[in-house]
Amino acid sequence: ALVAALERVLAQGTLRRNLILVGEADEELGSRGVNDVIAHLGSDPPEWVIATEPTELRVATRHKGIVHARLRASGVACHSSDPSKGRSAVLALCRSVLALEELAAELAERPDPRFGPATLSVGRIGGGTATNIVPDDAWLLLDRRCLPGENETTVRAELEGLLAKQALDGVRVEWCSLEKAALGTPDEDPSVRSVQAALRLAALDATPGSVAFGTDAGVFGAHGIPGVVFGPGSVEQAHTSAEWVAIDQVEAASAVFERILASRD
Repeated sequence: ALVAALERVLAQGTLRRNLILVGEADEELGSRGVNDVIAHLGSDPPEWVIATEPTELRVATRHKGIVHARLRASGVACHSSDPSKGRSAVLALCRSVLALEELAAELAERPDPRFGPATLSVGRIGGGTATNIVPDDAWLLLDRRCLPGENETTVRAELEGLLAKQALDGVRVEWCSLEKAALGTPDEDPSVRSVQAALRLAALDATPGSVAFGTDAGVFGAHGIPGVVFGPGSVEQAHTSAEWVAIDQVEAASAVFERILASRD
């Protein structure tokens, strides 16, 4: 939608903004591409950014951040014919999963009025080497969606506090990584105002909102470059076996982008 809009304004000679169009790698996980772009821009960054993600043609000014963490359990291996001679890392890790479930429930009870609650989800788990061996190693990977003010340091402290509280001595936080920072762009920011103006001209809803997923707008924001999230389609159709976007939404989004590119406001 954006590329089509850019093609039209260039053909018409109506481009009124300096534009950097970025197609970057690793957007889904570590944002290495966008961090490389930010480093390349150096002391000459853009005034603001638009992360082109599926927002159903709404302007999103906020979303949660993403922290990933790995927990690792250590045990003592032995033959499964006499498990009492060992200590199962898998069982220790299972107890930590139950503790994480309790933490997730506690987070759900503390919603932010604009962002909703922070969340926690265990996405992968593994351990052991053979069925007849009591496992001495097990691990899990978790996804923690963060509110503004939370980061990898606060999440690590939260997890380590949970393990200590539950006396899970054989389980440790192996690493904790900030994948994407939370986004919280003020409503009066020029990025918001510019997209809102284009939406109003297209007779679309210009009310600022939020999205449940993380984007690289949060990464830019963490480096002092404000921005918003906007695009056609719904996240409900993303990451499915048959992703799709309605053509009328693509056309509408392209018209909005054209108005943004052709305006100085």
